[in-house]
Amino acid sequence: MGLSSLLKDAKELAKVAKDVYHEAVADNNTVGHNDSDAEPDAEADTDAAEPVPPVLLATADLDKCIATCLSKFNKIVAKCRSAGTKFTDADFPVTTKPTKCLYKIRHRPSEKFPAPSMWKRVSEISERPQMFVDGVHAGDIKQGYLGSCYFLGALAAIAAHKEHLESLIIAHVFEVGIVALRFFKNNKWQSLIIDDYIGLKSDNTIHFASCNDPDEFWVPLLEKAYAKLHGSFESIECGFGYQVIMDMTGGAGVLTECAQLGSAESCFAYLASLLRKRAVLSAYLWSVESVSQERIDAATAAGIVPGHAYTILKTQETKHGHQLIQLRNPWGRHEFTGNWSDNSGMLNKGLLEELEHTIAEDGTFWMSAEDFLTYYSCIDACRTFNSDWVVTTTRGVFPTTEADARFLRLESKAKRDVGKSVIVLSQRDRRAELKASLLDVKEASLTLSIY
Repeated sequence: MGLSSLLKDAKELAKVAKDVYHEAVADNNTVGHNDSDAEPDAEADTDAAEPVPPVLLATADLDKCIATCLSKFNKIVAKCRSAGTKFTDADFPVTTKPTKCLYKIRHRPSEKFPAPSMWKRVSEISERPQMFVDGVHAGDIKQGYLGSCYFLGALAAIAAHKEHLESLIIAHVFEVGIVALRFFKNNKWQSLIIDDYIGLKSDNTIHFASCNDPDEFWVPLLEKAYAKLHGSFESIECGFGYQVIMDMTGGAGVLTECAQLGSAESCFAYLASLLRKRAVLSAYLWSVESVSQERIDAATAAGIVPGHAYTILKTQETKHGHQLIQLRNPWGRHEFTGNWSDNSGMLNKGLLEELEHTIAEDGTFWMSAEDFLTYYSCIDACRTFNSDWVVTTTRGVFPTTEADARFLRLESKAKRDVGKSVIVLSQRDRRAELKASLLDVKEASLTLSIY
């Protein structure tokens, strides 16, 4: 079967999923529940061995996850207040068993991965600790000792969509030292509860990622929660931004090589289209065979750090027809130095006002679409879904075999066109299990979702 036929069938199935949802709403049926006493569909395929997956609002499982987490969170807070104590996370004991929480492979500190000198609660670090100070901004983020620029680049990208980032943190009570968060991992929403201990250096500054404002703590606490989600801080060293964005938004991620986009005009149009759809984006120059040393050297000379994730914030075509792209270094410094950068002399007062840009050493800069294609090789993109979308999901496995790879065939009986569909095929993230590939896995667990 050809790929085009596969995608056509998948799209028709997604249309059917939306049909089922809208018809259920019209009939006042409960959407998302597969009741055992429900009447069977007269047109259903009676030869099917498995029941039809339920059709849910894209945010239905998220709402359930948050409600369950809040119930648990409130019980812990009440218990701590009654006992006059603060919450300590026994599942991620950074103060009593720091090595377990820090390392997965090394098992001990090293020059490349030094351990914090101490762990303190946010109330011991700041007299006025706050989760957010004046909202969330990409400029809040500072990288620490951990090699998590891809994670922080993704955070900066999500910060441009405040509704996504602020909703990551379900609840917090610093008085009790507790924070509740939610993630979308292995195709399901999961909640986490952590304590508010943060690793510090010997000079009492934060060891890993931090916020620029000393009273703000959303960055280090999110990084800590992400480490817990994967088993240790070491487990989240290095990665791809689109995977982080998927984990935090429940969206569909894709990695695109810039070479596939062709011209600068096509690249600009591609990024502008994704941003209009409220996709979350980041870019980097990956040191692979297709990237020459000459290109890496040129990028380095222009202030771009190879292998480092940058957030794509905006695209804008100026009044004079210049197609520009705004990016941010999650370090909050070390900016691009070429054309249209802060130090280029090309950003006059009128253009600064048009771009709504301030010249400052804050990691944020502009460059042309042509330079973007020169200095970056890959784009991480994540399409997100709100309550306007419905989803149907099914799971299965592909056993390892010497035979040719198998394809999925999706069949449907679409009755009418109900709009665009998005097809997502995903596999289990084995980062916490330290398996870099599926070569040693007997069965590849797959999830197919159609939005």
